[in-house]
Amino acid sequence: MACLLLPAFVEMAAAGVLLVETGIDFRAGAAIRRELRIGAGRVSIEIEDARSHQTIVYQTSPKQVWMIDHKQKFYREFDAATLRMLKQQVRAVQDLVDDQGQGAADSKLRFEKVWEGETVSAWTCDKYEGRMSGVKGWDVCAAGWNQFKARATDFDLLREAISTLQDLRLRPEDSLLPSGTPGKASTDAFEGVPVQRLRQENDRTVELLELREMEMYEFTDSDFSPPSDYLGRPVILMQAEPEEGRKGGTRSKGTP
Repeated sequence: MACLLLPAFVEMAAAGVLLVETGIDFRAGAAIRRELRIGAGRVSIEIEDARSHQTIVYQTSPKQVWMIDHKQKFYREFDAATLRMLKQQVRAVQDLVDDQGQGAADSKLRFEKVWEGETVSAWTCDKYEGRMSGVKGWDVCAAGWNQFKARATDFDLLREAISTLQDLRLRPEDSLLPSGTPGKASTDAFEGVPVQRLRQENDRTVELLELREMEMYEFTDSDFSPPSDYLGRPVILMQAEPEEGRKGGTRSKGTP
């Protein structure tokens, strides 16, 4: 896919970051694989498990998102105008939920350090527990940045991509990393790179993921594009009519 750069060449080349996680879904008894590519102005998040095999590509200029389905070999492209319309639609739905008093009081995923000095594979890491609305959803062991060639700033674009995809409801249930990471230490996020993470449901572990690779790579355009033989499908959005047209109820129309 891409060639591994020699350490002496990394600083001179416009290299990106390749990160790969593998693990198991205990519910399905199936393997899980996550591959993250961060390049110049582009992020690719590939997710493969028992249910699906998909890639989300986020591009900053011009702003675009591709949703790629590898099992059915098709993709949907969201250009800047479509993303703006989707943002308006999501905001309208959220406003309606808030008006009806159905919004969650605190739906942010927050991490708290509970242990230091664990060992996972070749890394030394600190253990964090992640909770949403008080319910534990993650056990994460995060290794410090001094154990990697990549730096926290190399992941600034990833944080932007995840935030945008989450705001637009395009982010899958579990992209590659939980919210707020990797990043600087704070009261809500863990510090460093997650080298092991366990998803919890009803006080039991349902998924295990461990870091297998995190290297500096030089990518090609094909690493951030739908395969040439995949079929492009249109994006269909439901656009609400103006307020004055909703007196008798909310109507919507399909938008290609």
